[in-house]
Amino acid sequence: MATIIPIKEVEERYVEILEILEEGGTILYPTDTVPGLGTYSSSEAGIEKINMIKNRPVTKPLSFLFRDVKMLESYCEIPPNLKDNLSTILPGPFTFIFKIHQGVIMNGINKVDQSVGVRIIEVKGLEKLLTNISEPLASTSANLSRQLPAQIFSDIPDSIINNVEICITWEYPLGNQPSTIIDFTKTSPVVVRRGEGNPEMILSGFNQVDEKSKYYPP
Repeated sequence: MATIIPIKEVEERYVEILEILEEGGTILYPTDTVPGLGTYSSSEAGIEKINMIKNRPVTKPLSFLFRDVKMLESYCEIPPNLKDNLSTILPGPFTFIFKIHQGVIMNGINKVDQSVGVRIIEVKGLEKLLTNISEPLASTSANLSRQLPAQIFSDIPDSIINNVEICITWEYPLGNQPSTIIDFTKTSPVVVRRGEGNPEMILSGFNQVDEKSKYYPP
């Protein structure tokens, strides 16, 4: 059974949560879009548990939550015409797909092309936790595979709550759409999924933009 921590207590207990993550534990937490499940990217056991909880294919890449742009740049190759504006775009409701730097090793990425989906979020009450993570959080939406995410904590399935180490609860409805996904690993950016966030505001500096899909569930 998970340790339940209301979001209003996270500021006082964030060290406790970080210690659980350092031990390879998993957490459920609110984001700026839909609820998330997370574990440190170095934890193979934590990633395996997240995939088991969701009944999620182990071959499907995860997204990764970074504490800030500086950490993100140390892991990933950022397109030059995006790099200067990244700090004004993030935190925000976007998942960007980048190539990782040569020599960087991360569990749960797309091993075919060494790409990774990245996020930086801002959630009131989680500031101390998110700015003190020592490595990226391997992350995915907190729902069973092929089911829509819950907006309120009480709608999270017991099968998820009972299998994570930490549950951060919240008292307000989250959004009903996941983040917008934009792939920057191709010759031209590709809008993979439209969700929260307006991709046009980001892509105006690119000569060509492709679109793969209007929307698909997380």
